[in-house]
Amino acid sequence: MGKVSPGSGAEKVICGTGAAVMLALALLAGALSLAFSPALAMRKFCAAMDRADFAALRETARPADGGAAFTERAAQPLFRLWREDAAFRTAVRSELAAQAARLRRGETPMRGNAVQLAAKRAFLHTNYTVELTCGRAALSTNLPGAVLLLDAGLPPGRESAAGPDACFGPLLPGVYRAAVRAAGDDTFELSSRVTVLGGAAARIRLDAACVFPTLFNAGDTPADVLVNGAETARLSGGAELRLGPLRPETLVAVRSSGGGVKSARADSGGFTFSFTRCRVTVVNDYATPLTASGPEGETTVPAQSSAELEAPYGAVLTVRLCGGDEIAPYVCVCTHRSEYLRPAFRLRAAAEDAAARAARDYVSACFAAFNRCDADALARLPRTELSSYLRTAAAARRRNLTEGGAMRMTYVLTSVTPGTETLAAPCGAPEATGWYQLAYVCRFSSGESRSADRLCRFTLRPSDGAWTVVSDPA
Repeated sequence: MGKVSPGSGAEKVICGTGAAVMLALALLAGALSLAFSPALAMRKFCAAMDRADFAALRETARPADGGAAFTERAAQPLFRLWREDAAFRTAVRSELAAQAARLRRGETPMRGNAVQLAAKRAFLHTNYTVELTCGRAALSTNLPGAVLLLDAGLPPGRESAAGPDACFGPLLPGVYRAAVRAAGDDTFELSSRVTVLGGAAARIRLDAACVFPTLFNAGDTPADVLVNGAETARLSGGAELRLGPLRPETLVAVRSSGGGVKSARADSGGFTFSFTRCRVTVVNDYATPLTASGPEGETTVPAQSSAELEAPYGAVLTVRLCGGDEIAPYVCVCTHRSEYLRPAFRLRAAAEDAAARAARDYVSACFAAFNRCDADALARLPRTELSSYLRTAAAARRRNLTEGGAMRMTYVLTSVTPGTETLAAPCGAPEATGWYQLAYVCRFSSGESRSADRLCRFTLRPSDGAWTVVSDPA
């Protein structure tokens, strides 16, 4: 091939082409420098933060620590910090502006507290990325056996740790929700916000108001331990148990096998208890046998006699009068080592109502006979204090009328209120003996009237399915 002569046309073409290429590269480099400037990287970062746009943030930022999670969920605490903390926004913008200015002057930027503009050289330009300075969160609690949690968008298994102390990270700067959960004799769940920035770990304590009461069983029988009504343990005689952590207001109780209960608030510090067996002496003053039944069986107490039985502390004893279906049982709770029990019975509700109606009918009959001045009719009624008084008064009034007296008085019954106790007749049938409050109106022939009341004692017995008043004992 021939040589290209200096100054020839070919040489001029080659030189012109080279110059054009260089000019094009220079123009491209200038354009790229504008497209990838530190100021533009700063603006893109701030715009992505303002919009909470993770896709845009991922294009212009990255964690300074490669071990930090950088997902949309992990970025939410960062967006929350940016949105809620104006001082943080101002500080980040100031740091990025100062770093961009130093880079434009060709100087190395100072390391920022929260962000750092990082440069990466390419063929014709330099890429700038905002590096987020990562931090850590150190959580602690006073609850033994607790689980500490941080809502940080971390991979499974890294958002919780066994207490009482745990450190989470590396984390993006942000406002996180920290929590502690403890489940044992009582359940606790506490939470708090924690702000994580670069540098030293953010420390937060999640302490609960809790107590650790101690129970001591000084007795010889085991007892169930209950916390807020739920059975949690069984404590043997002579044993000690430390509970907790519990809330101060939590109710702690112990229950004997017989159902007896002792309790106190957890903040009392605990208590000593003793559920010893109870020895009960049942005295039968009645003419018929009694039966006393409890959780360990039934005992018969002969008439006019007594019997001893044992029962667990807190056991319920039910005493019944033999042959008295209309008599309500007598119920008591064993709470002492030695007890002396003399039961007093009442009628069942239906029988008591029937006895009260019979008492009212009897009083009405007495008043009607008195109003007629019929002393003979009063004599035929069962003899009671009331009938005897009215019989005497009726005879006196008849004499008064016979002798020309003009004043006459009648009784109008208003109500009969019972206060009845039940006893046993010698035959074994129920017998209601008690006091009744009578309310009535006295009306005089003059037109005057006045209210009165009287307390009377009646004895009633059932006969042929109905209750009737019987004469007082002689």
